[in-house]
Amino acid sequence: MILPEDVFERCALVSERWDDLLEAVEAKNTASSEIAYNLAVLLEDLEDQVPDNDDYYTMMSEQYLCSQILGNQALMKMAADDDSLDEINRAIIGQWMKRGAFYTIFRIVERVEGDLFEIVDIDTNEHFRLLSPGLRKLQNSGKSRNATYITLVVDNGLCLQSAGMIHYNRLNTDDVRFLTRVVDELLYMDEGLDGVLKEYSEVFGVLFRLSNIPTPKLGEFLLQAHIGYADAIDYDFQEPYWHRIECEDAVQYIFRKPTASMVAAFGNQRFFESPGPFNIRVFDLGEWWILLTHAKEAYDTFASILDCPTLQLNDRCSTVLMLMLEEEGYYMPWSPCSLFDDSEDDELSDEDSEHLAKINGFIREYVTASNEGRTIDIKRLAKRQGIDQKDADALIEQVEAMFARHLWEMPSEEAQYQVSGAWNVPSPVMLQRFGDSLSSSSVFFTLDTEEGRERFNANTQGLYRDKVEQYGIAELVETLFVETFGGDPIGNTVLSLLLWIVLEKRDEPVLVRSIAVEAFKAIPILHQQMSLEEFVKVLSDATIKAFVSTSLFKVTGRPRGASRHSGLYTVQATSLLSYLFTQIPHSV
Repeated sequence: MILPEDVFERCALVSERWDDLLEAVEAKNTASSEIAYNLAVLLEDLEDQVPDNDDYYTMMSEQYLCSQILGNQALMKMAADDDSLDEINRAIIGQWMKRGAFYTIFRIVERVEGDLFEIVDIDTNEHFRLLSPGLRKLQNSGKSRNATYITLVVDNGLCLQSAGMIHYNRLNTDDVRFLTRVVDELLYMDEGLDGVLKEYSEVFGVLFRLSNIPTPKLGEFLLQAHIGYADAIDYDFQEPYWHRIECEDAVQYIFRKPTASMVAAFGNQRFFESPGPFNIRVFDLGEWWILLTHAKEAYDTFASILDCPTLQLNDRCSTVLMLMLEEEGYYMPWSPCSLFDDSEDDELSDEDSEHLAKINGFIREYVTASNEGRTIDIKRLAKRQGIDQKDADALIEQVEAMFARHLWEMPSEEAQYQVSGAWNVPSPVMLQRFGDSLSSSSVFFTLDTEEGRERFNANTQGLYRDKVEQYGIAELVETLFVETFGGDPIGNTVLSLLLWIVLEKRDEPVLVRSIAVEAFKAIPILHQQMSLEEFVKVLSDATIKAFVSTSLFKVTGRPRGASRHSGLYTVQATSLLSYLFTQIPHSV
């Protein structure tokens, strides 16, 4: 066989010859002027969307060229007929001819080995094998782990390989359907997401910006756009409960406050008290009507209030994605109405604007100091920002109340389990770094030397020798711990906090339940996902699997039964743990 039959050998061969292959294919490009023009337009759009990022422009240029050339099967056939190519290059191009390069939006099913992953395309539900060092690197950071990924791939006959950079974000199938419906629904129906991204590469500017924005929540509400359509709605949108805005041959109604009958029927809902974040609107577009909200609970309630049998929920999508598309000027389902054109808003006077700027400055500085764990002189801060002391106290009370809504309310009986004594409690800003992979942490230094590996293997009777040799100790420990959390990215944050506390208290044993209580106090999302008892059990299982069974923690007795499930046993750092893992001094 001309090409290796081993996946890794074939991928290595394709990577080794990548530049020569691209040069050979580009040499047969008969539409270079058209591609060059489209590339110039793309770069102009990207510079508007993502200013001052030359590396990004370069990567996108390469991605665009690869998508246009490697995805063109006619061009690939011309390249394969080139007599100057050797047999290996012709064989590789022959594989690419069978399936032109295509975009896939996918999630990881599992990491098979090293850089080889099983993935599933969330748009088509097809499963593939993908070998990508870049994808593995993205697993090292909490913000890019277990996300949705988008990349251009080529098929080498044994597996897929990425043909450019990999985007990540938190989009799902509903988001993809909404995105493509807004951009070019007919093209999507004919050629799928692949066709849309190849034709409208400027969409990558939106996708790139989405990568750094988490899914927004408001207390218990996940803020996700819900959009329903109806032939007609028979409802009296009265002032002051609804604000009416006329558009070109259309009208939109924005919900302002509930009627007494709404409260009587549905109770004191959060979206009744503060409707703004839930963006509750009804659009009369003449031929049809649209109901839009930013939460399922609000949609269900207002669908009942409107009492419209034909109202159907057609779209769900990321609120951030929806707002970005509107901001970029795409034709939205409610056009000609706009989410950003609220004629009710009056212009602020210069005096009001100045006062608002002072308030924003005060809150920003106070929140920053709180997040960084710094004490701040409130009186001095208020004076510096030009805020009256009483106003400053009221603002702090509001901010703290907002913080409190997201914090875990510790039951009195759990107070006894808090970690006792002095230890450096990580600030909220620092905790953001706890989500990174242990193998590339900015919080811990790992001494992964031959001596360290030998000591580790001796303590574990060589049980993990092959995996330690392949991945290193830090990645092995991380894998053992996080897989107990079902691959949830929060597992990495909990892992780092556990390790932090045990190293902080290295000279004394610490109850696992105490670590669980401190985690619930520090990481608000935990109590939104599970009860303390559920978390203690998962934490205990992960601790035993990743640290006790590997001799990195010593325990008091053998944790069994109720003691294990309730976390009522202590763990303490062994000399091996202290040798292998060290807190980076500037972390606190």
